[in-house]
Amino acid sequence: MIRVVICDDHPVLCDGLTSVLSQDPGIVVLDPVSTGSAALELVARDRPNVLLLDVSLPDGSGIDLIPRLQRLAPTMRIIIVTAHLSRGLVESAFSAGADGYLSKESAGLYLIEAVHAVMRGERFCGPKAMQHLDPPNDSEDHTSDNTGDQAIARYSSLSLREQQVLRLLVTGTPSSDIARALSISRKTVDVHRSNIYRKLGVDNPLQVWRLAVRLGITEDR
Repeated sequence: MIRVVICDDHPVLCDGLTSVLSQDPGIVVLDPVSTGSAALELVARDRPNVLLLDVSLPDGSGIDLIPRLQRLAPTMRIIIVTAHLSRGLVESAFSAGADGYLSKESAGLYLIEAVHAVMRGERFCGPKAMQHLDPPNDSEDHTSDNTGDQAIARYSSLSLREQQVLRLLVTGTPSSDIARALSISRKTVDVHRSNIYRKLGVDNPLQVWRLAVRLGITEDR
C-alpha cells in the first residue's frame, strides 16, 4: 500500500484529494495536516510514502520546507499540489527536491498517476505546470545527446504505436485515457512508456516534453 499524506489548509480541497485517491485500492490516505510544522511532526512519526504539499501554508512556504522533510524521510516522495503556477515556483520546487508538481485545477485528472509515477522514481510535472517552464535551449539542455539529428534519429527508432503514445503523453493525457483512446490496456501503455524513455534516452516526463518541443510534436506554449 502507498501511504499518502496531504498538507493543505483548505479542508474542502483535502476532502476532494482524498476522494480522488480513494479510487485506487493501492493507496491509503492518512489524516491530513494544515501547517508545515504539523507536516514535519507527522512525517517524523508516521513516515508516509508520499506527501502532497501546498506551496502556501499558514506558517511558511511549502517549497522551503522540502529540504527539512527530506532529511526526516529521505525516501518519501513529495508532490507539490497548488493553485500557484509560475516559472519561478515550478523550477524552485524541483530544485528544492520535489518529485512532482500539479495544479489544483488538474489534480483530479492526474493525481493518482502522479503518485504512481513518483513511486517509480520518476519526476511528474502536470501539463499546467509544464506550460510555465521555458522551452528547451540547446545550449542549456543537458538531456543525454538529445540535440539535432540525434534527437530525430531516436524519435525515428520508435514504433508507430510508441509514437502515438508519445504524442498523447506530451499533451498530459493520463495513462487510463491513452489506453482507452488506443484500445490497449493500461499495462501496455506503461510498457510503451518505458520503451519510449529508453529509446529517447530520457528519465522523466519533463525531459520527454522538452524533447517533444524540440522535435516539433507539441506546442511549447
